[in-house]
Amino acid sequence: MLKIHERYLNDFKIRDNSTTREEVLAGLFIDKFIAQNQTLIVGEYASKNLPDIVVADKSFGWEVMRCEHYIDFLHKNATERLKEIDFDYNTYLKEKKDENSIFYKVPLRITVDNGKITSTSTGGHFHSIDWMYGEYTVQLSKKLEKLNKGNYRNCEKCALFVLSLSRALDKSSVDVFQKALLTVSQYYEKLFCNVYLLTTSGIYEVKQSEIINTKLFKDDEYSIVINEMKNLLKIDQYL
Repeated sequence: MLKIHERYLNDFKIRDNSTTREEVLAGLFIDKFIAQNQTLIVGEYASKNLPDIVVADKSFGWEVMRCEHYIDFLHKNATERLKEIDFDYNTYLKEKKDENSIFYKVPLRITVDNGKITSTSTGGHFHSIDWMYGEYTVQLSKKLEKLNKGNYRNCEKCALFVLSLSRALDKSSVDVFQKALLTVSQYYEKLFCNVYLLTTSGIYEVKQSEIINTKLFKDDEYSIVINEMKNLLKIDQYL
C-alpha cells in the first residue's frame, strides 16, 4: 500500500513539481511490482536523513533518481512550446532565430504538412549504443556520494530506483547502465543494496554480475500506472 505524505497533496506547487511526480510514480511501481506486501511512505522530509520512499518501520527504503540525456529534456520543452503555438511552422521559423527560444537551443528534425508541424525528433542525436553512459555515471556518482556521506542513515537498508523514460530502451541500453554502475561503484565503500532501472518496457534489477527482469510490462500496464499517478496528484502533466 502506498501512502503519500500530506505535504505532497495539500500544496499544488509541491504536487505539480517534477520531483514529486517522479517519487510518486516510482512508489507506485515499487508498490505494484517489487514490494507488494509493504506499506510504503512517499515524501518524508529529507532533513530526517531518509530516502525518498520508505517502508513504515524505516527498515528499508528507495532513493529515486531520474536519469535522461539533457537533449531529451529540451525536446520535451520544445514539444510543449509547439503545442502553445499550435504547431504553426511559420511561428516556429520566426522563433528559431531568437537565441532565447527553445527552438534555437534544440536541433529538431521536423516534418511539415500544410503549414503545420506534424512530427519532431532530435535530429538523429545520441543513437550510438552507449550514448547514455556518461549521464549514467554522473548521476550515479551523485547518489553514491550522498549515500556515503550518511544522507540516508536513518533507514537500515537503502536501494536505488532509477527512472529512464524519455526513450524506449532495449536490453543493450540496460547493459550500458550496468557498465556505468560497475565503473562508479569501485570508487565508493558503501553501495546501494539493490539497484532498479525503470524503463517504458519494464523494471530491471541491475547487479554487478547479472541483470534480472523484475517485471516486463504487458499491454497497458505501464500507462495504467502513469494515469494512477496523475489521478493521485490531480495533475495533467506526465513527467
